[in-house]
Amino acid sequence: LDQLVAKAKEATAEGTVEHHKRRDDLKARHDAAKAKFAEFKATGNENWDTFKAGAEAAWHDLEASFEKLRH
Repeated sequence: LDQLVAKAKEATAEGTVEHHKRRDDLKARHDAAKAKFAEFKATGNENWDTFKAGAEAAWHDLEASFEKLRH
């Protein structure tokens, strides 16, 4: 029983570390998306097409990171 408890704690610790890595990745991608939006606000509407492409890429990265965190 002690061995099973020890293995369970080890598995939980490994899962927690992986969860923190995924959470940190999600936060970094969220920060990148916020930076892209701030960049757009600073340049105005004349760069819409450039902003839109960058924002879509940032959104897809953020969405992928969120999905990894959920699973």
